[in-house]
Amino acid sequence: MNGASVGALQDEYQATDAVPISPAIWAIFNFAAAGNYSFKFTITGKNAASSGYSLCLDTLTLTPQ
Repeated sequence: MNGASVGALQDEYQATDAVPISPAIWAIFNFAAAGNYSFKFTITGKNAASSGYSLCLDTLTLTPQ
């Protein structure tokens, strides 16, 4: 978030193209103030069972706490 790593690394590998039933909570971040913030998702490697590298985000939900 804004250049800082937030949350733990995730292994998002699935053997099929099935959509997960429940959303994943990757991290909690407290914004210091209202404004524009950048998000960066980086692939750092792949599961040994995977034949390639790809990332697809269907929805990114920000929830006020």
